[in-house]
Amino acid sequence: MPGRIISRQRHWFMLAATAVWLLAVTASTQAQTCTHLGEMGFYSKGNFKVREVRVESPIDFLHAISSQLNALKPRLPLQPGGVFLLTNFTAGKDKINDALDKDEQRVDPRSRIRVVLARIANCNETTPPFELDVVYRVFTTNYNSYLTHTFELKDAELKRPGTTAATTQAKGFVTIMPLLDFNRTRKLHAGGLLRLEMPGIFDHVEISSSGSSNSNVEAFELTGSTVPEQSALNRLEYRIAYTHSDIPAGVNRLREGTLRGQVFGATKPLGPKGVILRFGASFEGGNQQTDLTAAAAASQSVAASGYGGLKTYFGATFRSGNYSFSGTYGLQLGTSGSTTKLEFVKNLLDFGFTGRWVPQHETSGSVHKVLSLETKFTAGAIDTKGLVPVAQRFFGGNHNHAFIEGDSWEIRSQPFIRSIPENELTGATGNVGGTKFFSFNVTLAKALWGRAIIPKEIAEDPEFFPALESSKTSARNILVGAYLSKLNVFGPIIAQMDPVNADLTRLSAMLGTLPAEFPESVPEDTREALSDQRDLIKDSTKIISTIISDKQNLSSKLRDLIKAGDSPTCMDDDSCSQLTTLRFNLADFEKLLSDAGFSPAAVIAKEVRESLASTQPVLVRELDTINTAEAERLADIDMKLVSATLDSFTKELNWIAVSPVAIFDVARVWPDRSGVRYGVGGGLRLSLVNFNVTMGYAVNPKRIAREPRGALFFTMDVTDIFR
Repeated sequence: MPGRIISRQRHWFMLAATAVWLLAVTASTQAQTCTHLGEMGFYSKGNFKVREVRVESPIDFLHAISSQLNALKPRLPLQPGGVFLLTNFTAGKDKINDALDKDEQRVDPRSRIRVVLARIANCNETTPPFELDVVYRVFTTNYNSYLTHTFELKDAELKRPGTTAATTQAKGFVTIMPLLDFNRTRKLHAGGLLRLEMPGIFDHVEISSSGSSNSNVEAFELTGSTVPEQSALNRLEYRIAYTHSDIPAGVNRLREGTLRGQVFGATKPLGPKGVILRFGASFEGGNQQTDLTAAAAASQSVAASGYGGLKTYFGATFRSGNYSFSGTYGLQLGTSGSTTKLEFVKNLLDFGFTGRWVPQHETSGSVHKVLSLETKFTAGAIDTKGLVPVAQRFFGGNHNHAFIEGDSWEIRSQPFIRSIPENELTGATGNVGGTKFFSFNVTLAKALWGRAIIPKEIAEDPEFFPALESSKTSARNILVGAYLSKLNVFGPIIAQMDPVNADLTRLSAMLGTLPAEFPESVPEDTREALSDQRDLIKDSTKIISTIISDKQNLSSKLRDLIKAGDSPTCMDDDSCSQLTTLRFNLADFEKLLSDAGFSPAAVIAKEVRESLASTQPVLVRELDTINTAEAERLADIDMKLVSATLDSFTKELNWIAVSPVAIFDVARVWPDRSGVRYGVGGGLRLSLVNFNVTMGYAVNPKRIAREPRGALFFTMDVTDIFR
């Protein structure tokens, strides 16, 4: 979808950086073959050394986890130069999972879809020294209920598309971005942006400027936000901004200086379709001038005057499978000069539709040849009550003008047509613009070449997709528990956890009485078994005590704690609940203590085990009586969103893709004798993950005097991958 061309030119540096990174990734994949991956013990005989340890994330562009993973590498059991051991190899995978668990403690449970794969690569198996690389690949996704349900994307995401959805990103205090752009109206123009992060009411201050031989645009803004996370108001943004611009419009010039106070909000996804409602308002005041004399201005227009007004809008968006829909109504009430009299009323309608289709039978790890269709229909009319500033009329062209500058919900305020330069659609009446318009735009793109974001070796890994499904199941269980907690149905069970906590306290005290080293009078095999079993029970006791003491999150963990997977064979397949596992381990520990002569400790182990055995069935019955239907319904709604996100990664996204693009535009402005105008053309789109750069040429088949045959078009935008 076309975006605001000026702001999107700020990201050329991202293209260069990403291209360099992609070359490095491509180079790093050249490796020797490991021929014994089916029998990993071959490499764990003490004769293979670790050449390199890598921790990678194929979708790290969304999470900014590289710094955390790199900081973790020195603490992994396997290190470069060390001997490869299979136990340390597996322990490294567990250590990464534990570290990410800590990082994601405060993350929305819908974010906790994670798979960690451990592999070896680049094996030298033929001549000494025998070496190999250890590679841990982290697949993790993030979800933000505000960003992922907006049909139009946040301006901040366009400025930094690689990091705005980061789970643990550390914000930089200062951001400096260059700007370079060209269009026929403004010619070549350049500038920059300075952004300062701020603590307090406002999140940041931003200053930007661009200029050319015939134009200039400057802006200053303070922006803040809050997240009430209520159904009727999920997120609220507020903004104070000043903009000044001086831009040609045919033989005329449009000059504006406007101060704005703005507020924007969005609901949570509502209903079975997940409809999000968006609303906002902008209070504005300033002045607007042109080069026209008062006599040259059209009837009921004023060439230069003060300006004041209120802009407001209401819109909705929802998704259905591969399709996205949006609709918005915008209203502007405006005054002219120093009077408060209502001089004009501007009405806008803006509708959008996008579709993305993925071939059903693709080779795993190959480029996803996605076909995308983007359409936009916009119409507007000015109801003249008195005098309308010329700058408020409709001019149109190949620049995307927003109804409310700075809002993440983009509503066009001018007819958009890519074959005619900015502000020149009105042809012979271009000096003063029009009072009514419509425009309809179609963009069709098909990816033909590229590289999938999920590497082929991961896509073909037999463990990857089962592990992904397991992670989704865990996320759903967490969500069910969280919703049950909100519905306040766990009170009786949580109250009955006190006896369990008392048993654990008694067990911990008993473990503290045992010697650090068991006496040599105990047989060696028994001593080793006692030490191992004591450490195992000590860890289990500590973990269960921590879970029980965390009353706020206990409800989401009760099923795994007291019931999950319990069956006569659950110890064999490691599916027992934590309490059941502790009871079985206590039975073994009790016998070992008795055989070693620690009878008092054995008695306590037996009493604690029997107490847990009598308490646990009561807790399970209480858990089974809870009606979980409503919590499961809410969790399933959230999981639909998670599944859609995962499908984007596994079925749609490419690290890099090149797509031919076809465009068709229709636009009309009244009053204008030129009638309906058209734009037909094509070009290429370069996509780096979800960041798109589209370039092409649109032909103007219905030219009038002194108009060009067509116009170049250039846009940068971000595909909303969280449908």
